[in-house]
Amino acid sequence: MACTSCGFERIEEGKSCPVCGAATLTGTVRRDSDATVQRTHESRHDPRLRAGDTFAGRYRILATLGRGGMGSVYRAHDSQGDIERALKVLHATVDDPSAAVRFKREIEILSRIDHPAVVRISDWGVAGDRMYFASELLHGEDLRQHLRRRIILPPAEVAQVGARLAAALAVAHGHGVVHRDIKPHNVMVCSDGTLKLLDFGIARGAGIDLNTVTTSGVMVGTPEYMSPEQFGGGRVDARSDIYSLGILLYELTSGEVPFGGDTPIALGMKHHNVQPPPIRALRPNVPAWLERIILKCLEKDPANRFLTAADLAAELLRPRTGTKNVRTLASGDQVIEDGSESEPWALTIRSNVERKTWSRDMALHFEERYYRLDDIRYSTAGGAHWTYCFTHWPPGQIFRKVIDYEADAASRQSSGLRGKLRKWLS
Repeated sequence: MACTSCGFERIEEGKSCPVCGAATLTGTVRRDSDATVQRTHESRHDPRLRAGDTFAGRYRILATLGRGGMGSVYRAHDSQGDIERALKVLHATVDDPSAAVRFKREIEILSRIDHPAVVRISDWGVAGDRMYFASELLHGEDLRQHLRRRIILPPAEVAQVGARLAAALAVAHGHGVVHRDIKPHNVMVCSDGTLKLLDFGIARGAGIDLNTVTTSGVMVGTPEYMSPEQFGGGRVDARSDIYSLGILLYELTSGEVPFGGDTPIALGMKHHNVQPPPIRALRPNVPAWLERIILKCLEKDPANRFLTAADLAAELLRPRTGTKNVRTLASGDQVIEDGSESEPWALTIRSNVERKTWSRDMALHFEERYYRLDDIRYSTAGGAHWTYCFTHWPPGQIFRKVIDYEADAASRQSSGLRGKLRKWLS
């Protein structure tokens, strides 16, 4: 969504603009032009600041921390607070409306999101003809650099990282702001062990679609971490961030992103149509509950993901006592989800009726995924029932026998009704 009043483009549909407070309309609004930013009468400056320079009358430049497409970040001493800050300065001057308005949005967003995992800003404005803001100075490395040394993180640490970032996103979403570029590069691992979510400065409204990618060559977001709806030009809301966070957690857990491709088009097609490889097929020691959480984040349909980032954070932090969660299907079968660290099965189905057509090593298509039947157990405890234990179907293994659960359940129901009818007629 784009605000028709101030032009801010990352509003969740149905919520007021977090910048100007205006109510939003239903649907996607495309912004044809940015508001004009009045230029000051001060002279232009060389965009590169050097150690020893003083900026905005109060910031003495100590070092350059980095340069990006939109601005440069410096380590600077703030004379008013006698403290070191991170100073971000826009490359373009304020007579470039598009760049200046985009930069202003980043400032407005950061000033409104109050969470320990989001960078706090202390000052912003225009100096000469350039916009800037100053924030707390972070010491550490981004999560991408962190992963180069560690490759993967232990499951408990993955859950903590995910919960921390999800809680920060919940606060942003509460302001109607969707981040839309969750990836390891935008997460800072500070030297004290805390995490900071960076870069709320992407300014595009409805996302990116395949047509835009091919005609303009401009990609907003990072394809490996983008949700299907970002590629498809559909509505982008908080659940899109949940999908991207799921990609990040998948990478932290398995050591790789679920989808690769040579072009954004190829990646977009996979995000739309291909199920991510099971994590435990790559890392068998990952607990089943963590895999279930991550794969729920990666559902193609946003309605099947976690409803809110707060729900995701709570599920990641929920104590794992080994208790079983029982989910009853429309067929009457039950899905048993074990909350322990050692549960070996990806899917466990309990039925009061023996499935005589089911056999070991067959493939079961269930809720958009394929599983291999590895064990069948019969018990009379609490009434006669059969338990069917499945693992994820091994990647690359050829199907020999495939049963679609929904079709099989419908067939069994129909057969049962026919039997009752024959009995009644006789």
